[in-house]
Parts: sequence; C-alpha cells; structure tokens
Amino acid sequence: MLVGCVVALLAAVGVAPARGDVIRLSRPQALRALASPAPSGAPQVAVRVLAGAPSVTTGSASGVTTTSATIAGTVNANGRPTTYHFESGTTTAYGARAPSPDAVAGSDSTARAVSASLTGLLPGTTYHFRLVATNSRGTTAGNDMTFTTAPAAPPAGTYTNPIFGSFPDPMAVRTGVDYYAYATGGNFPILHSTDLVNWSGAGAAFTAATFPSWSSGNPWAPSVLAVTTGADGRCGSLVLPAGSLCFVLYYTGLNNALPAASNCIGVAVSARPDGGFVDQGILDNGTTTARGPVGCGDARGYSNIDPAPFIDVDGRAYLYSETGHNASGAAATISAIRLAPDLVHAVGSRVELFSGTQAWEQRSTVKVVEGPWMHRRNARYYLFYSGGDFQRDYAMGYASGTAPLGPFAKSAANPILKGTASVIGPGGGSVVVGPTTGADQMIYHARAAPGAPRTLRLDRLVWNDAASPATVAVSGPTTTPQPLP
Repeated sequence: MLVGCVVALLAAVGVAPARGDVIRLSRPQALRALASPAPSGAPQVAVRVLAGAPSVTTGSASGVTTTSATIAGTVNANGRPTTYHFESGTTTAYGARAPSPDAVAGSDSTARAVSASLTGLLPGTTYHFRLVATNSRGTTAGNDMTFTTAPAAPPAGTYTNPIFGSFPDPMAVRTGVDYYAYATGGNFPILHSTDLVNWSGAGAAFTAATFPSWSSGNPWAPSVLAVTTGADGRCGSLVLPAGSLCFVLYYTGLNNALPAASNCIGVAVSARPDGGFVDQGILDNGTTTARGPVGCGDARGYSNIDPAPFIDVDGRAYLYSETGHNASGAAATISAIRLAPDLVHAVGSRVELFSGTQAWEQRSTVKVVEGPWMHRRNARYYLFYSGGDFQRDYAMGYASGTAPLGPFAKSAANPILKGTASVIGPGGGSVVVGPTTGADQMIYHARAAPGAPRTLRLDRLVWNDAASPATVAVSGPTTTPQPLP
C-alpha cells in the first residue's frame, strides 16, 4: 500500500475523492504522486496499487428534464466480480448514490456500458456525478461530470423571458388572431404566434432567388405594415382581390453601387405575412442626389437604417428611421419622411427629428440614437428608440410630441428599459398589443451575457396618465414569470 498526499494524488488521477475513497494508480502515477509533498494540513488518502482493480469512465447525461436524468459510463471488471454505483449531487461532495445497493458489472475483461436513472431533481440546477466501481482488488472513481436540469415551466397563466432564441431587432404585426414577427438576419426571418409568447419559425421574407439584387448585405431591422387593399386591389406591383390584406415590408440593405457605399431602405410587398415578398426597390421620392434615392440619403445625411412605418388616424403614413451620418459623416439622427398613399414611395423630404443628447446614448466617442418606433396614444405621439452600445449597454428611451413630425422632447426618465446583471443590452424594440389584456407590450431583444445571442423578449408598457403629458415606462427587463400579455 502506498500513502501520499491528496493534492499529489488528485494531480495524478484527475479526480476529487471523498473521504475513504480508494483509487487505483499505475506504478508510474504512484511514484509521481509520492514525489510531490503535501501542503500543510492536506488530508491523506490510502491508495492501493493493485493490478485488477476496475477501470471506469464517467460518461454523459441524457434525457435531462426538469426533475430527472439518465447518467451513464463504462466499467471494465478486469476479470473479477465487480459492482458499481453513481454518485451525484449539487457539489463534488455528491451525497446521493444510484443504484443502491450497487449493481453488478460482471467479471470479464471488457468495458460494459452502465447507466442509472436519477429522479426527484430540482429544476434549473447543475448536478455533479461520477461512476464508482469496486472489486476484490480495489475501488475506482471516475472523472466528475455535470449536467443542468431544465428550468421549471412557468405557472399557469404566465410566461418567462426569453420567449424565443436569437431574434435581433424584432417587430411584430397582428393579423386577426395571429402574430408575425420579423427580425435582422439573412432573408429576414419570420416567426408566428397566436399568444405573443409561444413562437415558432414561419420561414423568411425572401429566398436566395428573390432577395433584393441591389443589396449586398446588412439585412437589418425589418418592419411590416398590414393594410387592406382598395377597390383596385393594388399592393405595390401586385394586384390582389379588393379588400384583401397587403403586407408591406420595409428593410435595410447595403448598397455598394453608390459612389460611396451606404445603407439604404428598401420596400417589398406580399399577399401573405409569412414570406413571398416581392421587392419594389429602394424607397424613392422621385429625387436623387449624390447619395442616391431618399431611401439611402440626401444632401443633409446618408446611410438610413431601421425603418419603422406608422399610419396616423387621418390616414397619412410616415416612415421613421435612423440616418447614420450627417453631411460631414457624423451625428446620427432619428428622421421621418411621409409615405405616398401606395406606401411603397415617399413624398416630400426627410425631416430630422432629434440626435443623441443624453449620456446613456453614448457609444464609443459618439452618441447614437437608432431603432425608432412610433406609437400614438391619446392624441400624443411617443417615439421610442434605442441608444448606446448594442454589444454592451444598449437601452431604450422615448421622446414625445403633439404631432407625428414633432417637435419632440426626450423623457428625463430615459432610459426606460436598461440592462441588469442578468439581462445585457435590451433594445431594438417595438410596441404591440397583447391578445389577452389588450395592453401595450414592448417586444425587444437582449442578451443573457456579454457576447451571447440577442434573444426575443416581451414586457409590459406602464402608462402614467396622471402625469402631464402622460409618461411611460417598461416593466422590465424581466426574467421571472409574468402575466400573459
């Protein structure tokens, strides 16, 4: 029998034995362990260097649910009757074993797959486990492995963020009992839901064959209007039955054909919300400058992104966006332009609404305002927007006014949606009405950790009509069960 310090033995075998474990070492491993002095106060363990002790490998966990899992491994009895069990627990002290009593692993000299079922586990919890086998020549403990149980299902009548995986810059439109959401990404991915919290993939706005030929990249922040066609059935270049729904998509693309490459806003139409969009080209008001059509820029600014359509109660339509640079190449602004009655063209000139002025909007050396979304409530216009660094401290605020083109005053309470220790960079949001309560909701993205995907989330808007003018906040970002919207 060889006796060595626990630290040296751990370095040799790569396990953390509990008190009383007996570990099988090869002779070279034992000699290396004995050559390493133990730290002061380190506990001692007994090690038997005996040929024929079992060989074990801890495998992986499978079938993991909120309260159960199956753990596996392999045992080689090395020619002697051998039994085994798994140790498991929330720390490497383990504390539980299965099966109990030990199960038989045989007595031959081949590696046999073994497993055990664990039940009664806690939801959303990380567990450690290892395989331990014993025969007449000693006991061998396998390496430590871990698994995490699935989180608990939210209580009835609630939901928990995030409500879907990666889905940046989301916008949702309601058509009857259905919701369709659109996001940044190749061909502009689409999701479908009937309750605003359970989403499934519904395709994409374009295919590789139908993707706009003028765009070479930057498929960012799409938005969709659902409108009813008139007597002529016109839906852009499409002719549909009178009174049917026409879906108008506004999207961002990179235009390399301009003298200076620039982001531009394009328009597409479809007879359905889940794809089949036909491109109508870059937004155009009939005037072209050195910056291209007005969808790309004008003499006062260029590089338009994040289009957000809005139809006022008088039937006039507007498109809000971020203009990335002024004429000198700096200072992003939130802008708007009137849309023609056909919704695929613009009329008039771009109107600059506001630029970055508040400290939370800072990104590197400049203040950034982007991702606008217009919402009218009680004859007042609330223009939500995002600011800051979308990779770190992204957040959302709003400005309000009495007309769709302003003037707008930013809220002193901004940002009204900002990150926490567990929710990084919430933003890119838009407003949608919940199906159950009829209340306004903010649908947005955020990260669970720096560099993690921007996942889809939903939280309630809270209006304070006692203020003059009325103010608004977001009840979030939340990560605990919330009432259905």
